Amino acid sequence: MKLTILSTLILSLVFVFSSCKQSHDQKLIGKWKLARAQMEEVQQIAKMAEDYLQSLKDSAAIATDSAAKANFDYQVIQMEEGMLKDKAEQDSMMKSTFWDFKADSIIEISQMGNSMLGKWWINDSVSVLSIQKDGQVNTVDIKLAKDTLTLQFDPANYMNMVRVKE
Repeated sequence: MKLTILSTLILSLVFVFSSCKQSHDQKLIGKWKLARAQMEEVQQIAKMAEDYLQSLKDSAAIATDSAAKANFDYQVIQMEEGMLKDKAEQDSMMKSTFWDFKADSIIEISQMGNSMLGKWWINDSVSVLSIQKDGQVNTVDIKLAKDTLTLQFDPANYMNMVRVKE
């Protein structure tokens, strides 16, 4: 009799604890917004553009020929306008990127007015998110902490997403 009561109590506790534990799949369901993107290659390109811009400014400053100076000044203006346009596009991308994980394993990724649908699943044992679109599967390591989802592409490149409160 004591064994039956003990067994029932243990099974009840196991059931309660296992049903309270949410898998990553359940925790991901909902809409997420891009909050931060760290892409090493993008930063390297931006640094090269800044260095080149400074080089143009230095060349314009020491140019003795008025035609050469005018040419350097023109290139500086073009470069600055291009860099402002790139910054505006990055800002727009940050504000318009959403990932919506649906309960039926469908994901909708929206960015700058474009949208794509795919299928998603998680390997909980290694915290890897897989997304399939048009027969191609892409995987990424994930970390999920409260309302922040980190997609870790490699040690230097990641995106942080925050849950959208609706």
